[in-house]
Amino acid sequence: MQYILTENLMLGDTLIHKGSILCVSAQMNPLDGFENSNKFFDYLGVSSKDTDLEVLFKKNPLSMLVLIRFAIQYNWRLTKGIIKIIKHNSSQIEKVDTDNILSELEGIIDTGSLYRGIQLMRVTGLLSYILPEVAALRGVKQNPKSHAEGDVYKHTIEVLKNAPHTIEGQLAALLHDVGKPATQGFLGEKITFYDHHIVGAEIAKAILDRLHVNKDIKRKVVFLVRNHMKADFPTKLQPDNPEHLKQFITEVGDEMLDSLLGMIEADFKGSWPVLNNIPEIREEVKRLHIID
Repeated sequence: MQYILTENLMLGDTLIHKGSILCVSAQMNPLDGFENSNKFFDYLGVSSKDTDLEVLFKKNPLSMLVLIRFAIQYNWRLTKGIIKIIKHNSSQIEKVDTDNILSELEGIIDTGSLYRGIQLMRVTGLLSYILPEVAALRGVKQNPKSHAEGDVYKHTIEVLKNAPHTIEGQLAALLHDVGKPATQGFLGEKITFYDHHIVGAEIAKAILDRLHVNKDIKRKVVFLVRNHMKADFPTKLQPDNPEHLKQFITEVGDEMLDSLLGMIEADFKGSWPVLNNIPEIREEVKRLHIID
């Protein structure tokens, strides 16, 4: 079999590159020509000259997730051929220790593009094994008037793009709506998700426990998931309602206030049409803190 990672078109067993046609064999470095490709093989402790990716993924299933991290970090593009190979071996990821999975997820978060990592994990089949609760968001319909961006999965990707680039900020954005599949309901043409934030917080806790996320990060993520609707219910938060804002600040507490506002703003920005009043609320919160 012939495998390659490339930014260029892949047609069968040939690679079209700058107008010329080159044959690419499994005996060649499958990342040949990519800047820093040697770092991927060095990281795994294997030769870049005679590595068969099918064999590599079977012997070291974590290497599939490592490859996704490197692809994001160095802006490599996975071809259909590589995606097919990972798909074929995706179930092997279940053999990997969860601590190693978490380490790679944290590495992807560090690139600042967790949303790309989730997209790549989905198309390669890895997401269904690593985070099945997130994979289950795909196809869960929402009200088109408030979520023109699409289903819960598409919304989650948009929220990730706008979320704070902290571990808790990204994990909270990723998991903030995991309670929606279990709470979806219908009132005529209206789609409802009553208490999805409460159900989602419990699901998020179970996911973070499974991944062995440390207690402090887990506490913060679960808090953000449980409270991400706090700007809408029971009363919509408005910058011109200082009494309500003071109550909001008191209930949230100083430690999590900025993080929760960041989570809520990402949620607003990830919902089309975008209705985002968080910048005004932040200014009013600062003013109230100065007054107090």
